[in-house]
Amino acid sequence: APPEVPSQRPSCHARGLTLVELMVALSLLAILAALAAPSFQSQLASSRLSATTNEVLGSLTQARTLAIRLGTRVTMCRSTSATDCDNTSGATWSSGWIIFQDAVRSGTAASVAAGDTVHFRQAAAPPDISVQGSGNAADFVSFAADGQSKAMGGSIQPGKLRVCSRSRWLDDNSRARDLQISANGRIAVEQPHNMAASCPVS
Repeated sequence: APPEVPSQRPSCHARGLTLVELMVALSLLAILAALAAPSFQSQLASSRLSATTNEVLGSLTQARTLAIRLGTRVTMCRSTSATDCDNTSGATWSSGWIIFQDAVRSGTAASVAAGDTVHFRQAAAPPDISVQGSGNAADFVSFAADGQSKAMGGSIQPGKLRVCSRSRWLDDNSRARDLQISANGRIAVEQPHNMAASCPVS
């Protein structure tokens, strides 16, 4: 009879990584993470800028549409309390804003009077996002029943709201968006260039 050949069983012991191999792998992971971090942070900053811009644009559109539908004045103003307009010096739109049916108007500043209905409240913007108004839109934007942007006294009031990111991951040509409100109440979004990280408003 032929001699028996002993069967070979697979080894149960898999070869592990050596210390040198492990260090090389960790070094490669660290390099890849360092290369990916700026791109990831840039995407996050850009996403926050776009989200806040869309919130401002959506609110302006909502206020104008509401004014036309209800046939009355509707105002959007900056607000920290979510119940009334914030007309204090140094306040910005970054703290949030409200949209309300502005049936009662007096003086030149916007305010929620007895009988006015608040239709929408927007929370504060992310910490690295600045929302500011310039010119006639510094404190509020108000739409008449015909959709035109007007001051409290009834005169035509064009203006601009600027949404800007202070993030170091965005360059000066992509960190800001301007929402231009024309006299007829229509809103156009523009991208200003050479915008410093301090986000100035002109």
